[in-house]
Amino acid sequence: MSTKRQVAIIGAGVSGLAAASYLCAEGCQVTIYEQKPSAGGLWNRHRSRFEVEQPVYESLETNVSRQLMTFSDKKWRAHVQLMPHNSSVCEYLQEYESKLLTRYRNSNGEETLHIEYNAKVVRVEKVSRNYTAKWEVEANVAQYDKKIKREVSHFDAVVVAAGNYQEQNCPIYPGIEDWFKKGPRYLIHSIEFDGPDSYKDQNVLIVGYSASGYDISDQLTSAAKNRPKNVYISTSKPNQTFAPGIRASHVMPRPAHFDVATRVVTFVNGAKVTDIDSVILCTGYKYNFDFVRTKAGGHDIPLFPIGPNVDNIYKHIFYISDNTLAFVGLPTGGASFIIAEAQSAVIARVFANRLAVISRSNMKAEYDRLLAEHNNRMSRGNGDIQSYHNLGQNADKEYVNMLCAWAAEVPTIGQSKLPPYWCGCMDTARQHSGPARAVFKQLSPEEKKKHPSYESLGFSTQKRCTIKHNGGRGIRYASCYLD
Repeated sequence: MSTKRQVAIIGAGVSGLAAASYLCAEGCQVTIYEQKPSAGGLWNRHRSRFEVEQPVYESLETNVSRQLMTFSDKKWRAHVQLMPHNSSVCEYLQEYESKLLTRYRNSNGEETLHIEYNAKVVRVEKVSRNYTAKWEVEANVAQYDKKIKREVSHFDAVVVAAGNYQEQNCPIYPGIEDWFKKGPRYLIHSIEFDGPDSYKDQNVLIVGYSASGYDISDQLTSAAKNRPKNVYISTSKPNQTFAPGIRASHVMPRPAHFDVATRVVTFVNGAKVTDIDSVILCTGYKYNFDFVRTKAGGHDIPLFPIGPNVDNIYKHIFYISDNTLAFVGLPTGGASFIIAEAQSAVIARVFANRLAVISRSNMKAEYDRLLAEHNNRMSRGNGDIQSYHNLGQNADKEYVNMLCAWAAEVPTIGQSKLPPYWCGCMDTARQHSGPARAVFKQLSPEEKKKHPSYESLGFSTQKRCTIKHNGGRGIRYASCYLD
């Protein structure tokens, strides 16, 4: 019987694959549960045997360069365009999955990494098994004959990497429910958007303007045919960068009222837009991990309520009451690949019993302090209600390097994997990303294929930064790995 730490990972997208790479490198025995028939997470548009809404539509390209979407130990194919089509991201992730399976599936004659596809996790709960506390994972596994088989397994630790783009956040504005009742032709959430063709000659209102709002507005205003008549934006942040086709006069504040009878939307400043045909909510998502269960008062309930934040999570990673339950990928508004690797480097070292976590009381005190600061920002109107896990404003660099330093408190030994460090190369890639996007998105599909790098678009050649290692403590990390 293996004495390796048994770890379950929920999800085989960016976060799940990053977690697997670090956990396997630390000698853990890993099982990934993935509800789709192959890896890729939200970037995998392959239909699941289970009903799963797909936030990635057929024509979607990334909003950031592939240099900011890179694992430290996997280069992109040289020909892939600067801001890849979603199918290229999926291919990159599946190549990475194959690399991990080749390296770890048969290492030392035993299966170190196993992926259970078509497996929807329906319950994760801490139980007593043979007088030992274990995490019980129950999954519904789709069979070849389309029947569903229930499987139950037990683990020492669990990583939730199930993604943040399933539970729609649909704000309630006066009148909007009547608009919704008219059907999907009149109001959808961005997760239901599947391209611009349905909006020819329409007046479209987009509510919310983060990544999906920008991309959908760009899709609508740059469509070669079937272009809408007008695209209006409703946002609480009027000074942000908008897609090139958006007119300044079409940018509005938050909605105050929807009148379905007259098709008029009134905004908080009193402005009105008339003859609205369709509304697209780009208002983000809520966190939903209701499969993680606990017992309370004799009842089986979700450990984490559905909502804009996940409660009692230390540094966006560890469940404070039991740090054998960890999350990868909770933070939004940052560079997801390097964040997932940095989180995974810490988790793997902790789960391998090589890296310490501070006491529960100290974790709780820090969490409470940061949450109070967040709530104070909300009360002053200086922030987004969903932004406790939002690292925006370059805070992701600080977060990644904090985790890098934490992981580096113990040496990288044997096959263990170096934590990622946000170096000057990442700074340069980020500085170029916005201006490059403005140029890249104006190109035709064929022209885009000719531009795999910033340099090909006329931006300065990226120079490798000088990294100073702390030789006295033997600290090493992965840096300067961008193409």
